[in-house]
Amino acid sequence: MNEPTRGLVPRLRFHEFREAGEWELRQLSDMLSQHYKKSDGAETVFSVSVDKGLVNQIEYLGRKISASSTDHYNQVLPDDVIYKKSPKGEFSFAVLKQRKLAFLVIVSPLYGVFSPETIGL
Repeated sequence: MNEPTRGLVPRLRFHEFREAGEWELRQLSDMLSQHYKKSDGAETVFSVSVDKGLVNQIEYLGRKISASSTDHYNQVLPDDVIYKKSPKGEFSFAVLKQRKLAFLVIVSPLYGVFSPETIGL
């Protein structure tokens, strides 16, 4: 016999969500908007680490690997999500990290920087 279709409802739910109904299937592009806000020259250069998230480039790598001019680097705003394409290793598709820092930072233009539609993704 065929089992009835349950829709997008997990088998286990936290108590307060048991009557919440089905999950809504949404595209990531519906929740994030890419922006290209450029450096104003006052920010620190950061990198994205798989295990540590958004990290100071010099502290994490032990040296500066950014370009001599960072005018074209992207500013990361509070709660922005940074996308890092990673073609090798155990994260063969990409790494996504969210900024939770209290000061301005910039990242290489090789990273995508996205603002969420709501705070606290």
